[in-house]
Amino acid sequence: MISAKTLTQEDLDNPTMTPEQVLKFNGPTDGFLCSLAANRFGIEFMSFKIRDIESGQVLFQVERGEDEVPTPSATDETAARTIQYDFPADFLKFRTVGTKLVFTVGPKPVPNFRMIERHYFRDRLVKSFDFNFGFCIPNST
Repeated sequence: MISAKTLTQEDLDNPTMTPEQVLKFNGPTDGFLCSLAANRFGIEFMSFKIRDIESGQVLFQVERGEDEVPTPSATDETAARTIQYDFPADFLKFRTVGTKLVFTVGPKPVPNFRMIERHYFRDRLVKSFDFNFGFCIPNST
């Protein structure tokens, strides 16, 4: 396992960070694994929703319009990329929750888009997802 807490900003900005290294992290990082400037494919996350599958109740939802593309300065880059949500204890009573993530792709094709999502509770990994989208068409949602 790699201690994500001991990564330096130089480590986080390392363009050779591999998915295999990320999958070995034993906790959340204190920063992002790349800067916004590294987004050379223009991938933008447009909406995210969490819902109870059984009742359909939306537990959390955030979205932005097509024209609301953030242009953060270096000082507020973290704020532009962070979604914070707190769930009440009743959240743990839901048997099945579903999520929906909508993203757009910029003008260049993405040959092999892979997204790794890891959820920690008190620095303990509780769920890990490894999504392979494959080829993404330019200017698509």
